Amino acid sequence: MDRKNNFSLIDIIMGLGLFRLFNASKDTGKNWPATDKKHAAWPYHLITHIAPTVKFPEAVRLFFSRLTVCNGRSRCSEFWWIMLAVAIIYLVLWIAGRFVFPHVAPSLTVISSPFVYLAIWLLTIPLQCRRLHDGNCSTAWVWVLTFLFIVKTVLSVWEHDFYDMWGYDVHTVKVITDIIFYLLLLITMGEWCEDSYPGDNKWGPSPKYEYADTSLQDVEKG
Repeated sequence: MDRKNNFSLIDIIMGLGLFRLFNASKDTGKNWPATDKKHAAWPYHLITHIAPTVKFPEAVRLFFSRLTVCNGRSRCSEFWWIMLAVAIIYLVLWIAGRFVFPHVAPSLTVISSPFVYLAIWLLTIPLQCRRLHDGNCSTAWVWVLTFLFIVKTVLSVWEHDFYDMWGYDVHTVKVITDIIFYLLLLITMGEWCEDSYPGDNKWGPSPKYEYADTSLQDVEKG
């Protein structure tokens, strides 16, 4: 298996595996406030309504309606439905590019190019940012991950060209970039799994919780 296919297969495995581990366990509202120490200072007994978990059709609608909007907030279930769809798309593209198109339509193998995976990642950046906003987390890691994704895509595609043209073996750099990328991805996954920050923050009201007394929206995070 060549390195370009290894590149996409790792993404597929990470996407599906992490979805299985993290999806929706904190988005039901059933485990508040007992298991959450991060927001323990919030008066959860004044919550009047917990919005239902976002279903897949609604998640898709929200994703495309805010495709270029980084501001605002997106709850956990909305985010993970889209990430599941992305993982499935990655899987389909990899299977098609590896086993189908080389035999029936070689010119179409371009759809499994690492640049296609990069394009899909770029399309999800606004959703990634809104998910972090909803958990009251910094979006800095999204931009670091995007930079690393671009670097590892370029190295994956032109690794041999770098050597042929300049005599520089970038394989070690590529491996180090991959390791750093996936370590930071794991850290960011933990923040993507944060439940909706109760009340308002600077990115807007919670898409999940409603309070009886709206003055409580100004309470600082505990």
